[in-house]
Amino acid sequence: MQISILQGAEDGIVIPQVTDSATWTNLTTPGYCWYLNENENKNLYGALYNWFTIESDKICPAGWHVPSDEEWSVLIGFLANNGYNYCYVSHKHNNPTPANTAGQPN
Repeated sequence: MQISILQGAEDGIVIPQVTDSATWTNLTTPGYCWYLNENENKNLYGALYNWFTIESDKICPAGWHVPSDEEWSVLIGFLANNGYNYCYVSHKHNNPTPANTAGQPN
């Protein structure tokens, strides 16, 4: 396991970078990785955090928070209803939108 440290915005929690798939799968503490474990994806996608990091509720700057499932649903609905549909919305909700009038993924 490669260890790199990201500092959480609140309380300075330590978040190690985990590059080994088996370690990631069995992790029970905060961790992050880059998409496909490729450093060049850092600037394109940013870090991917595991649930234990999100659950800590200490990774956002003061005044910010990790969106709840309800908040994500509102965003997804807004985007879908305004022509920014994508496969996830079509499959999860099975609901054609203006961008997806045939009921097929865009």
